[in-house]
Amino acid sequence: MAAVKSETFRPFESKVDLDQSLSLLRETLVGADDGELFFERRRSEVLVFDDGRVKNASYDASEGFGLRAVRGETAGYAHSTEISEQALRRAAETARLAVGAGRRDPCRRAASDQPAALYRRGSDGRGRVQRKSRHPAGDR
Repeated sequence: MAAVKSETFRPFESKVDLDQSLSLLRETLVGADDGELFFERRRSEVLVFDDGRVKNASYDASEGFGLRAVRGETAGYAHSTEISEQALRRAAETARLAVGAGRRDPCRRAASDQPAALYRRGSDGRGRVQRKSRHPAGDR
């Protein structure tokens, strides 16, 4: 059986700049309690034999990264199979938004925010709720 030469995975030498990646990670984690950036490369090869003959053969290779930011009980996570500075920036923005790093939580309403009234109480005396018409001429 022939030996397989293993190529070392070095994303900071061939894909993205180390200093820019660390700077982006620091920016992303402002306001977060913890976080991480990790890179991964996977390769797998499968040979299936039946009665001494190759029945099926497959090879798979994938690489990518994950970026996680944690704040309290909330974790923001983004990943990509493209290892580039642009993909890192998109992932950083997603992780920042998820943990609300330094910003108002977009999922939490301020006390002054009131939901739009979509229903009104019926006039039948039984307190039934009726949907308001969205027709420009009003309820018909």
